[in-house]
Amino acid sequence: MFEYLDSVVDDLKKREAEDRSREAGFFYIRTANECIKDASKQKVPRDLFHSLIFEKEITFLFADTGVGKSIFAVQIANEISSKQKVLYLDLELSEKQFENRYSQNYDNHYKFNDNLYRIDFQRQFSLPQGVHYDDFFIESIIKLIDKTGAKIIIIDNMTKLISSDTDSAKSAKPLMDKLCDLKFEYLNRQNQISTFTHTKRYQSAIQYRHFC
Repeated sequence: MFEYLDSVVDDLKKREAEDRSREAGFFYIRTANECIKDASKQKVPRDLFHSLIFEKEITFLFADTGVGKSIFAVQIANEISSKQKVLYLDLELSEKQFENRYSQNYDNHYKFNDNLYRIDFQRQFSLPQGVHYDDFFIESIIKLIDKTGAKIIIIDNMTKLISSDTDSAKSAKPLMDKLCDLKFEYLNRQNQISTFTHTKRYQSAIQYRHFC
């Protein structure tokens, strides 16, 4: 028995040494075939919305102001929620504006799936002293996941979250890095995060370089 345990320990040490030999700062070295072999051991991600959104991924959807991103976001959320719980973080509309959008002059309201949760900020809420905004936002996302059991999160929209100026998208990167960390931390729970954002306003026609 002790010989077997020693063999297991030696094997683990060899694997750890091999892993360290593949590390290069930010990067991890594998051949293309090794990468495919490792990936083949993982579950195939489910298609959540018409080959546009898959589980275990972070998806970005962006467009100019006023073209219907939020309506599309709710459509995506409602369709996915027909099969599982979805958290829709609405950072654009007040609850009354939301009601108006999905009713006929505040009457004859549209009926959503019961698995769709519309999440907004608490009123008159202030950050705990000494806590950074980004960190508290991620902690709050984790609490939402734990309390609801939802595995799909849609944030509308990202630039509104990090700034009152919806044109300043580049300041969203630190928070996006934390969302990526959150995805990997909860990877075994098959979470998926979609974010919607505005593109910058340009006086001339939008070209490919504007998205780089």
